[in-house]
Amino acid sequence: MAPHLHVESGQETLLAVALGAALATIGGFLAGQFERFIHGRERQRNAALMFGEILAGLRLLVDLAHESRQRGEPYGRVTERMIRAAQRETDTYSRNREILYDVRDATLRAQIHSLLVRMTLAIDGVLSSYAAIDAATGGVGAAGAVTPSGDLVLKSYMDDRAFAFDYAVELAGEIKPILKRLNRVAHFSFEDHEAYIRRSAGL
Repeated sequence: MAPHLHVESGQETLLAVALGAALATIGGFLAGQFERFIHGRERQRNAALMFGEILAGLRLLVDLAHESRQRGEPYGRVTERMIRAAQRETDTYSRNREILYDVRDATLRAQIHSLLVRMTLAIDGVLSSYAAIDAATGGVGAAGAVTPSGDLVLKSYMDDRAFAFDYAVELAGEIKPILKRLNRVAHFSFEDHEAYIRRSAGL
């Protein structure tokens, strides 16, 4: 009987070792999966914070440029500086575009990318027109230019600038619903953030 008991005891030991190893493997796998899940959520939140701040900044700057355009010289240097600041926001997106893939919602990713690409084109169009007008007027701008009456080339540059500017303002109106979706992902209110900036700047 003793040898028989010894064999059964050995089998039980092997079974316990095998079961322990299996449980350890499963536990390690589940721990790894959980860690990747948490890391992925954190990366998604960071991406949402970045792109939310870019979009909120763009909306604020384009709105301020639009307000500036409605006072005094419509396309004066203050307006131009606002647009150049907005361009820096689109440049930030271009440099970090691959981070957008950390946002798991494919529809939201597409909305952000599409809007920022169109906004980049609109802002580039405004600034290219500024440069063309400066070149055509010797750097004094359309308002101070001494040009022959009915200068069609200069007028075409001015029309292009107005069109691109209006398009940027229109696109800025599309930002709000995207920010609302990013609020939920980032656990942050970009609207409150923008309101704080406006109050701080006395806007």
